[in-house]
Amino acid sequence: MDFITCLDDYGLVDAGYSGNIFTWTNGRKRANRICKRLDRELYNEEWNNIMGITLVKHKAKTGSDHNLILLTCKDLSNNFIKYFRFLNFWTLQPSFLQVVQSSGEEEVQGNSMWILQEKLKKLSKKLSQWYKDTIGDVFQQVKNYEELVLDKEHKMDNDDSEVNR
Repeated sequence: MDFITCLDDYGLVDAGYSGNIFTWTNGRKRANRICKRLDRELYNEEWNNIMGITLVKHKAKTGSDHNLILLTCKDLSNNFIKYFRFLNFWTLQPSFLQVVQSSGEEEVQGNSMWILQEKLKKLSKKLSQWYKDTIGDVFQQVKNYEELVLDKEHKMDNDDSEVNR
């Protein structure tokens, strides 16, 4: 009752979720397994007006008996800047140096700092396009694998077959 009173006093509500219904398991085999939704995201109207919760997603477990929880809030700034991300494994790709060299050979006019800035800007665009064309989106691949693991966890938590006992 104390917890319910606290929720009521502060106007806290459950944010809901998507993904696996359970956020915790005792890790035992099916006959002795306990699965519960212990972890919750609570917010009040003031928090929602400032941060605006747009998504709560239960992710896969990673080295814990609790699922990760991703809380996404709305972007209030509207000044989104997409920064260039360099991934070290690019250097292991056979065509990487060719892209860098071809970008560096392009002529740019101006003082030396301006030339450097423009060449780096062009290089980042070329590397981004090269990355999409030759490797694909590894971040999307990671998301796909996370979804696969989450699906397998969900099936394991709800499967009564001998394999999971």
